[in-house]
Amino acid sequence: MYCKEMAQKLLIEFMNLKNILINDGERNWIRGVLSIIEKLRLMYGGNGSFSDYHLWHDDYNERVKRNIPLDSIKSNIAKILDHVEK
Repeated sequence: MYCKEMAQKLLIEFMNLKNILINDGERNWIRGVLSIIEKLRLMYGGNGSFSDYHLWHDDYNERVKRNIPLDSIKSNIAKILDHVEK
């Protein structure tokens, strides 16, 4: 599963959690939940999100080389989130 898909699933779950906390009148944890929702939307919300981000270089080979660590990190995040889901 890609980071964007996992982020969308996490966003849904945090929105559900937000609704429960608001309905219960919770006033402490809700701030953290709202912060997480905002960050998920910014990083993985639609086209141009962080999951689509890549490092640019005019030279194709250099561009590929520079993106290997970034792609690895994004992949590791996806694996961690996938493991947490199960």
